[in-house]
Amino acid sequence: VDYYNAMINAKKGALITEEENRVVSGNDHIEIMSTEIYGADGKTVSTLYTEDYYHLHVVAKAKVDIRNLTFGYMLKNKLGLDVYGTNTYYTDQVIEELKAGDSLLFKVAFKATLGPGSYSVSVAFVETDGVVLFENYKWIERALIFEVANRDKDHFIGTNYIANSISIVDPSKGSL
Repeated sequence: VDYYNAMINAKKGALITEEENRVVSGNDHIEIMSTEIYGADGKTVSTLYTEDYYHLHVVAKAKVDIRNLTFGYMLKNKLGLDVYGTNTYYTDQVIEELKAGDSLLFKVAFKATLGPGSYSVSVAFVETDGVVLFENYKWIERALIFEVANRDKDHFIGTNYIANSISIVDPSKGSL
């Protein structure tokens, strides 16, 4: 379990709790209303298929006025190892001056280039400069757990699918 950011913010008086096999930390200035993955048909899904397209939707509500808000998410494999993550600081989409009571929907469109297995999504709402975490408003490890299945690709192992082709050349019958 990744307690690192939670422990750093606990020194600032932030809360750390474990609920339903999740670690929740932060000063609780943001309420995460929902975290869902939607398929191309617009319905929520718990099983994704390798190389299909999906949308992660995270709805958050400010409990107090927030002057600077960065949303981030991380995909982790079943061992808790980082597979992919980014945030709105890196994409130049920091929210300035969010008012108490305001709600926002964060939509992440992605292609599931993942291998079969169990994964989780961690979500975070923070104030950061990309390196230093100034405020942890809400951070949930394992906010959502989902499965990935390989429906139509050749069998492979690993957490990432890489489209490829293998050529076999007999050097005795021609050049490589």
